[in-house]
Amino acid sequence: MSHFRKIIIIAALSMLSFLFAKPVEIWLDEIQIISEHDKMGDQLYFYVLENRKDQDLEDRTMPAFPFSYTKKNIKEFESVLLWRDEVAKNNQVDMTVSLLEREAPPWFQDDVMGIVSLNIKNDADKIKVKWKNEENCSIDSTSKSDVKKITIQRDAGQYKIKLRVVY
Repeated sequence: MSHFRKIIIIAALSMLSFLFAKPVEIWLDEIQIISEHDKMGDQLYFYVLENRKDQDLEDRTMPAFPFSYTKKNIKEFESVLLWRDEVAKNNQVDMTVSLLEREAPPWFQDDVMGIVSLNIKNDADKIKVKWKNEENCSIDSTSKSDVKKITIQRDAGQYKIKLRVVY
């Protein structure tokens, strides 16, 4: 088989896998600080970890350092995209979304306020989402599978967030 034919076949297979992949997004629709964890005021951010079979872990923070959500600026952050990618047919991605409170490095480590995980699966071209409480979180079970209201409580800090999965 010629080199040119191999390239054409590889390109065609790549295009076919693209056709069967479904775009998925995770949005932060709302964040409320009910009570602060830190007496000096919370500086919050999200840490999003993506785990796919046979691939390296990928992570991101939102907002990116040095920015953070505070009681003063929190209203400016509505409908924030936390993650966007495609999930190939008959594949899945495990997501971990953590709310952290930023401390003053290098003296103190950031505090984990709460963690929620999602399993996003493309099952024969139909996206299925499963949510799980991981740490200091309570997920409202009455909300739809693609939109979840989550209460996070750690020590004196209490937060309410709303996450939405779009597919």
